[in-house]
Amino acid sequence: IGCLLFYSTMLARANALLVSSSLSMFGFFIGSYLLKVNSQTLSAVERIIYEENKSSRLYLLEQSWVIYKQHPVVGIGWGRYSNGVLENALELPWFTYSYHSHMIFSQIAAELGVIGLAILLIPLLIVIPFRAFHCPHPYQRIALACVLVTLLYSLSEYPLWYFVYLSLFVVFFSLIDFKLCNLTFNVVKKYIVVSILCLLCVYSFFGYKNYMKYSDVSTELMTNGDLSSIQKNIDIKLPIFFGLSKHRDKLLYAMAGTELDNIDAKLELGDKVLRYENTFPFLVKQANYYALANNNLKALELYKKACIYNFSAQCDSLQDRIETLRITNNLGYTDMVSEFQQWRRNNPETSG
Repeated sequence: IGCLLFYSTMLARANALLVSSSLSMFGFFIGSYLLKVNSQTLSAVERIIYEENKSSRLYLLEQSWVIYKQHPVVGIGWGRYSNGVLENALELPWFTYSYHSHMIFSQIAAELGVIGLAILLIPLLIVIPFRAFHCPHPYQRIALACVLVTLLYSLSEYPLWYFVYLSLFVVFFSLIDFKLCNLTFNVVKKYIVVSILCLLCVYSFFGYKNYMKYSDVSTELMTNGDLSSIQKNIDIKLPIFFGLSKHRDKLLYAMAGTELDNIDAKLELGDKVLRYENTFPFLVKQANYYALANNNLKALELYKKACIYNFSAQCDSLQDRIETLRITNNLGYTDMVSEFQQWRRNNPETSG
């Protein structure tokens, strides 16, 4: 694309397109070979071509469509895609934890509705078609090529949800229609800018130190570390820091025990965590808490959603676990187990 945009005559563009396409295909096959040899990760093309992955992408788009239909104007809210999927899990043919639809336009439509789509599309439709073949400067052509490649990539992945890619995209997009001018800063403005940058550096430093503490706790949990030691020194192990509150809540919820004590606080924390991280273990854990609190209706709903998680891969083992809880606790589990089994018999396609 970059070579194509660099040349003015049609013949030169055709030759440039042929050369750049050949080099790109050669590079792609070499990269795919090296990826296959050195990693078990599939390439982007393989993830789309393979049937099961292709179906997963289509299911993600269907999830976005369901959410969008419920909130067409303003969307469900920024960052609440995962929560919207959980709320509609029993009406979807496939459900798993995902905070993105892997397609930028469906993601924006689900979270921000028509208003968000308009804000995104109008600048793109104004700038890109106008500048597609009217870029007088080489840097504009390079910027346009980078923007187009990023947008194409955003149709199957979510690079713009990572700050490093988003910042580069914004810079390149601004360069497409950028006018060179001399910027003058007086001494006061320079000191203000330097002060802001210094504050950001200090914040980043302390943010990194606190993030590493969170990482150490996470590693201890995954390696069966001393949970009691973490809980006794919770303020030191997991200090409160702006920007890390979600990570802190997830780790606190993961450490919460299965006892009945402080059940209201556990339920409140679990509901908060499930809004943005509704993984299978967390769904089952929150369902268990609701069962302990004698809220069998809510517990049964979460057990059903955990059952259909990822094509009902763990539904049989989940039913065995619920049966074990019925035997050991006997807190109204009998009726709930019966209803859960009846629901599975009535919905064999989704519940396995």
